[in-house]
Amino acid sequence: MLFHNNSVSSRTVASLVLLVFVSGCGSSEFDIAPVRGKVTIDGKAMPGGQIRFAPIPTPGESISGKSGFSLIREDGTFELGTDSATDGAVVGEHWVTVYSYNPRLGDGKIPPDAKFERYSVPDRKTVEPTGENVIDIDISSNTIGKYGVPVRAASGD
Repeated sequence: MLFHNNSVSSRTVASLVLLVFVSGCGSSEFDIAPVRGKVTIDGKAMPGGQIRFAPIPTPGESISGKSGFSLIREDGTFELGTDSATDGAVVGEHWVTVYSYNPRLGDGKIPPDAKFERYSVPDRKTVEPTGENVIDIDISSNTIGKYGVPVRAASGD
């Protein structure tokens, strides 16, 4: 028998393990709503990269929830995921960043025709709690210099 002096029953241990497992694997404590959209540069689809929606804390709060991420498809479209691949983003205001590559891979491979490495969308985007959130990101060459991080020069191999 696992417990010799009956101070803790196996049922109690199993219940505690289940509680820890469920609380660690559950959904976010923040409301999440579906978000999709399209990223364009000068009216043309951005053919790849990644987009991040970072929630902004409301006044008086210190936490705002996890960021929502998505790869940008060849046609410029994206569908955000926070707790799962396409569940959406935390409801509320967000700062949005567009990457010309996938920074989560850590390989730093930036396409040779990239206009920027990272672009911070200058205005906040709002994810509404109900309905369909279609949030398109239109980037112009004129704003890339002001809100974008230029592509680093390629190092010699």
